[in-house]
Amino acid sequence: MYILTKGFIEEQALGDGSRVVTVTSGGMLSHPLELDDMQWKKAGFDATKAYAKHKRQQVVITDVWAKKYPSIQFLTTHPGWADTPALRGAMPDFHEKMKEKLRTAEEGADCIVHGVASETKDLGPNGSFYTDRKPVSKHLTLAFTQESSAEANRLEELLDEMYETTQTPNS
Repeated sequence: MYILTKGFIEEQALGDGSRVVTVTSGGMLSHPLELDDMQWKKAGFDATKAYAKHKRQQVVITDVWAKKYPSIQFLTTHPGWADTPALRGAMPDFHEKMKEKLRTAEEGADCIVHGVASETKDLGPNGSFYTDRKPVSKHLTLAFTQESSAEANRLEELLDEMYETTQTPNS
């Protein structure tokens, strides 16, 4: 997500009025921004935690970009808990307990389509996080997930360092 969007920004492929919709997850709501060990070199890899951690990073970098590039509309969407192969594989116990309450893939896609297809005037502030077609809080009360501006800016610096490793010099 970062490499693609950053590349579009650098190549000026996103003009005034463009929109970037990032599909994230409500799983990030209980996880704060963590900047240490982003590549899981120190800690053992935990797929569920990595997913939530990176989804929080998506929401934070979306906020950074919304402030940095105000002529481009940035938003994140949470499709809700949908019955997908990824959920069944990653969280089988959760799936078994909640399968009757999970959304269909189509229901999950609704908020994403809304973010893509709506008129800008019908959307919330730049950088909003959407669930069920409405902007909602990016943080749960008392979950202690609010990052500082310095932490958000540090995330961008770290991602930029990773981005630079993907670039090839012009010949």
